[in-house]
Formats: sequence, structure tokens, C-alpha cells
Amino acid sequence: MKKKILSFLLTFVMLFSAVALTACDPEGDSGNETTLGVVVYAGDWGDEWLYDMKTEFEKMFKDVSFEDGKQGVKINIKSGKDDVKEDKALGIMTNSSFDLYFTTLALRENVSKFLDITDVVTNTQNLKDDPTYGEYYKMVWNDEGETGSIADKLNASAKDLTLYATSRSDGSYTNTYVAIPMYSSFYNMAYDVDLFYERGYYLNDDGDFIGGKDSDVGGLTEDYIDSQKSAGQDGLKGTADDGLPITIDDFRNLCEKILDDEAHDSKLNSDYQITPIGYSTEISYNLVGYFNNFHANYEGANDWYINVTGQGTDKNGNVYTLAEKNAYLTANQEGRLYALKFAEEMVGNGWIDDKYVAKNTGNEEAQKRFILSKYKAAEGPALYNRVAMFIDGGWWENGAKETLESLPSLYGDNTKRRFGVMTYPRYEGHNVDADGNNKMVVVSGTPNSNVFIRKEAQGTPQEILAKLFLVYTTTQKNLSKYTAISGSTRPYTYALDSNDTQKYNTSYYKQQLYKYYVDAVASDNLRYVSGASKFSELNPKVVETKYGVVTTGLIVDGNKINAKNPIEVFEDYSVDAETYFNAFKNYYTENAEFKDD
Repeated sequence: MKKKILSFLLTFVMLFSAVALTACDPEGDSGNETTLGVVVYAGDWGDEWLYDMKTEFEKMFKDVSFEDGKQGVKINIKSGKDDVKEDKALGIMTNSSFDLYFTTLALRENVSKFLDITDVVTNTQNLKDDPTYGEYYKMVWNDEGETGSIADKLNASAKDLTLYATSRSDGSYTNTYVAIPMYSSFYNMAYDVDLFYERGYYLNDDGDFIGGKDSDVGGLTEDYIDSQKSAGQDGLKGTADDGLPITIDDFRNLCEKILDDEAHDSKLNSDYQITPIGYSTEISYNLVGYFNNFHANYEGANDWYINVTGQGTDKNGNVYTLAEKNAYLTANQEGRLYALKFAEEMVGNGWIDDKYVAKNTGNEEAQKRFILSKYKAAEGPALYNRVAMFIDGGWWENGAKETLESLPSLYGDNTKRRFGVMTYPRYEGHNVDADGNNKMVVVSGTPNSNVFIRKEAQGTPQEILAKLFLVYTTTQKNLSKYTAISGSTRPYTYALDSNDTQKYNTSYYKQQLYKYYVDAVASDNLRYVSGASKFSELNPKVVETKYGVVTTGLIVDGNKINAKNPIEVFEDYSVDAETYFNAFKNYYTENAEFKDD
């Protein structure tokens, strides 16, 4: 099909007529544009970022013809959640006209269905010299101040997973791209920053609590509290972990203080209690992801990653190779034991309040309770206590967007709620550097989130549009915009523009997520929880069980424990962490199905 570039003279003439058209129609949709169908998995990150980029992209090409008889571009977005990912995405690819996908889909099993985009990814900067489309690539890439290529700024661990999708049977790379990674985030424990300032829960260099803004706990200013905070786990002043617990003893002291604390709401003249930790009982994978991160932070990024790759040398000198299929031995990693110990302490020490965490508490309800507990706890008799910390994925604020936006109308609270990322407390033996400090290890829970073009687009006007839009959404400018709007990070090297964070009201929590993620990349502490790998193909039994901290149906002292996450183990069964861990590692190391045939 013929594709043409209008002359610059015609472009200027059409510009004035286009202005007249768009004055009536902000979208500039005359019904005569070349259409590109785009599918996006919105999830809790939303799709506002994509609609923003769609509008700018359509404006950029409003005077350009990509096929005879048509002018301009119209991007048709299909946004969804479970209905646009995995098998559902494959159905859309087969039965519709949508060509570009931002969704969750495993690449290796479906590689034949995707368009080869290697040139776009590895040669992005030089595509401006293409004799037909060079001017267009210059518009979307060079004019955004880009240098290098998409591949140049793609994080190494994400690049490995993507390239493996088209690797040879022996596991070596062909350096062919059929997709680029979409987003990356991690499960963590969020904490109520406002509460920590109010009640004085931050620690100083001596490990003592500083005091808070409330008159009954010191009446101190936030600036003074900031000046007194300890350097935190990373040993650096002025970073996100300042004043947060470093050791498990610090965390125990914090939770004991919270449990003993009785706060007072002066507006309602009501006293209320505070509970340390909340979570959703409905979504087990939030807890699985959190304790997986805890395991990785104890073990260290490299040793933990052996669970995914089946290769490497651990800190005890054990050598793991695919040829031997001995990765099952990582069941002995102490990080699992201490993740279990931490869950056991949460349950046994009363850090979880049954009034808040009722059985079958849905995720949205749990998020809502965490936010509203600031107000509900003081509406005596209390519906539930105020909640200090909350376990969920990095996307939880977007999932609770409606609740957050309702606060001013419900409570007249014109200040923006602040939440932060709590550190993973250290047990003795925790991964630290020579100075006793460490950067947080970030285990991404989103390995199959990819951007790709279906093969059916090849040779059509939509092929070039899809490639151009893929490139456009991966510029420095739009990577920053994506994070500022959604709070999610993408696995590329880019800076978060402060102008974007102000324009899109990026929350305190989302900015902290970004900083932890950037630190993890810089310190080589970013890893992916799963994904296509030679290990997963050679060790399917291990991969099927997720090889996490707990195993469903594990026999412990003759009793079957059907727990999906560590907290369930200690809430529902009479077992301690040591006993469960010993049964766990014996299950793997003594079971022949996990070893060589």
C-alpha cells in the first residue's frame, strides 16, 4: 500500500485548516484519519498516561498522510484489566484490528505471533536516516532530545528476559527483539508518613524515638524531626529510609510503641488506638510478593536470583549450574527462614489487628480502611483502629484513587495524605556491605508485562504507526510522564522531571517508589521474580510451585498445611518458623522429582 509524505508547503497550508477543525473537535477526528488500534492493561496503574500521549501523538501527525485519501492519525484505545491480558490478549490479536499492545503476556510461548522490532529498539537514533520514514522518527525521537537507542537505556536484567524470548534452544541469545518491557514494580509495606510525624515514630542515630508533632508527644516541627532522623539502612542522610527501622529489634520496638500508644483527635475529642500492620486477606499474592522481597533483601540480589536462573555461586561457595540441575538446593537459603520468622512475629506479637484484617477482606476494602483509618479510628466507638503500615503492591494508591480523591469532600481535609515505603527490617546475617549498610533489593513482580506489535500489522500503514508510537512512548519525556501520572516505573534509565510530578500531583509514595527503584538499578539490586529462562524449562516442577517462602500442601509433622502465604501458616496452624522451614527444605532436597533424572 502506498505511503506518502506531504510536502512541507502542503503541510503549512493544511495546518491552518486543521486549526479550524480542531477548534470544534479537540480530538481532531474528521473520520478520515489512519487508525491505530492500541490495547492497554490498565490494572491499578490506570490508563491516563496513555490517553495523554495519544492526544500529543495525534497532534504531532495531524497533517501527515500515511495512506492514500487519508490525513492524520487516530489512536483507538481498548483499555481493560483481566479482559486484555494473557489468553484474552491472544484472542484480541486473532479476532480484532488492534495492532499495538501494552499488556501482560508471556513472550517465549507466543514468539511467532509478534512482529520483529529489533531495528526500532536497537537502532532508534539512526532511524531518522530512513529514506521513507526518517522525518517521522526524527519527530518522535530526536525532537525529544534523545540520544542512543531504546536498547541502550533498557535495564540489563529486563533486557535478558526480553531477549530470551527468541533465544536458541541452547539458551544463547539471538539478540532479536519482538517486544520491550512495559512496567516494573515491587511489593512492599507502605507506612503512614503523617502518622509517623504526628506520633514521633521516627528514630534518631541512637535508635531512640524522636518525638512528634502532636503536643502530647513533643510538639516538634517536621523540619526538626527531619534533622534528627537516623541515616537508615543505606547509611546515607537525606534519603527515603531516614529514621526508619534498621534492625528487627528496631521494628519490634516500633510495633510495641504503636500498640501501647493511645492518640487523641482534638476535633472529635476522641481517643483511639493504632494497629501496626494491615493487609488484604483476599489477595494472597500481595503477601507472597512481600515475603519474596523480604527473602531477597536478607539473601542479597545475586544469591536470591539463583532461584530464578538456576545458575551462580552463592555466599557459601555453592556452585549452581543448569547441567547439574541442583538449584533445588537453594531451598536451604536462610532468607526463607527469616521471612517466615518475620511472619511468625507479626501474628504472635499481635501486630495485626483482627478488627481491621477480617477474613475475606477484599483488596479495595483493605486499601480504603488503611486510608480512612485516620478518620474512622477517631469516630468513637471506633470502627477500627488507625493503621500505621499496609502490605500491598506498589500500585495500591492507584487502586484506591477514588477513596483518596474523596477525602476533601468527606472530611474537609485539604492536605494531601502522605505514605512512604517501609524498609525490610534486618535480622542478624542480613545482606550488608562492609560498612554495615545496604541498598534495598527490589524484586519486580511484573516480568511478563510487555509492549509488542502483532505480526498481522506487517506491511500495513499500522506497522509504521505502531512502531512510531512505541518509540514515542519510550522517550525520556514520556517515561517521566508515565511515572509521574501512574506512579509505576518502567525498566529503563530515565530521570523523573520535577515539573511532571508537580503537574500531575505525583504522590509522596509514588516518588519514593521511583527513588528506591532507581537506587536498585544503580546498585545492581533489581531482579525479576520469574520469566522465561533456561532454568524454568529444565526445572518445571520447581517453577510450578513458585519456589517461594511457603508451599501449598506441605506436610509438617504429619499434618498437611494448605497455606498460600506465610501469615496463613501461623494464623491457621500450630507450627513455628523453624519447623516449617526444615520441612520446606527437606521437601525439595529429598524429593527426586526436583533433581536430575
